[in-house]
Amino acid sequence: MVGIQVQKTFLDMNIFRALFGQKKPLALAPSMKPAVEWYVADLIKTISVSESAEELNAEARHYSGYVREAVLKRCVDLAWPELLPVVVERLNDWVPEVRDTARRALETLLPFFPTANLLAVLPAVLKLHSAARCDHAEWLTQFESNFVRVTDVNEIIAAAQGSNIKVARSCVYLLKKYNLLEPTELIELILGRSDDIVLAKQAIELCATLPEDVQGAQYRAAMKSSFGSVRTNALSALLSMESDFRLALVTEALSDAQSSVRSIAMGFLRPLDFNFRAHYRNMLLQQPDVAGSARVCLSALASLRDKDDLELIKTFVVSKRISVRLAALVAWLRLEEQDKDSIALAAISDAAPRIRRFALQAERKHGAYIPFATIQSSLSEKKDMALLLIFAERKKWIWLECIARESMQRGPEDSITMGLDQSLRAWLRSPGRWYQRPTKEQISFLSSPSAQAALRKLLADEPSLERHLEQELGSYVSIL
Repeated sequence: MVGIQVQKTFLDMNIFRALFGQKKPLALAPSMKPAVEWYVADLIKTISVSESAEELNAEARHYSGYVREAVLKRCVDLAWPELLPVVVERLNDWVPEVRDTARRALETLLPFFPTANLLAVLPAVLKLHSAARCDHAEWLTQFESNFVRVTDVNEIIAAAQGSNIKVARSCVYLLKKYNLLEPTELIELILGRSDDIVLAKQAIELCATLPEDVQGAQYRAAMKSSFGSVRTNALSALLSMESDFRLALVTEALSDAQSSVRSIAMGFLRPLDFNFRAHYRNMLLQQPDVAGSARVCLSALASLRDKDDLELIKTFVVSKRISVRLAALVAWLRLEEQDKDSIALAAISDAAPRIRRFALQAERKHGAYIPFATIQSSLSEKKDMALLLIFAERKKWIWLECIARESMQRGPEDSITMGLDQSLRAWLRSPGRWYQRPTKEQISFLSSPSAQAALRKLLADEPSLERHLEQELGSYVSIL
């Protein structure tokens, strides 16, 4: 209905003739073969009366620039909001004449389309600022000015606060560039969001442009941002100002979840001989059940590198809170890396999958050692097959033995649910990567009827894979 009303408005204004001139027969390229020329001319004739948005969208990518240009003209004739993306896509067309037609089409439609449709394509239009095909700068400046002129600023503000991040960024760009909001109001709008670091960083940049007498309030607001890097920049700026509140500010910042914020606060307090150990130990003892506070204190104590804090840190390895247990293990590893085997063992035995994965990190990044039998016993009991297979797959024959033993303990359905069949296929696809030899005990077990039966069930009676497995095992039968 909206499209019909807009079309009628256009006809009343006789705007098409002014923009596009009288319709004339299309002069096709002289070099075109007759058959191609007739085909293109017929297609253009069809497009000129088309009532199908789907057809116009498809033909807008036609190889012929004449066809693409005809599509754009038909989009203007129809003036349907759903065709707006078709016009916008051709703004960066590889043919200059088509680009020009797309620009004129968008300029024509701009005052008559609903704001919601215009805002939806705004990111795609503004993306032309970084387009390499040609320089759109001059046209974009004109478009932006016209867009701001025909659009209610309150709708731009609402979109800047909306859930579509790309549209929000585009709207903030316009609000800032064309001074549609006071800088302090724009900063408040941006900081009111907690879902986009790109916009949050722009708020910090805007703070620096404010008069000094109002910067402080804005930076303090930025200290409440959900993004640690924003809080870090805000704190640095606040501490560069002469103010009596700095001591209270940095003391509070010592409890920030972001390590870079705590680091800046420590740098400010260090010349004052502030006792950081005492501060964090007291916090930890006074608020042991507050997960956020406990994690910060554990991390901070580990960063201070005083091994006298190790016993206190270890007491939190058995905390009821998963995040605190993990923070305690990380702090323990940081303070005493030589305990990595004990730390990995504690992690692999934990009830929480998140902490058990830390055992894998301790093994791969820090060289911790846990006997595979212990890993298999612990993870098999917890039915954490995914992690068990990740541990196993670095050792060719341990991996295959693990698959067989786990499959023997479970029925075919459970084995497939746990991914043992896919793991066996992965093993068969990658044996050439290794030059590892199985032990006599491994070959004896893998060649046994029970292990063979379990592996065959996982392969779902696929003869080619079964033969592949037999060949792999057969080459080591001489070990027995």
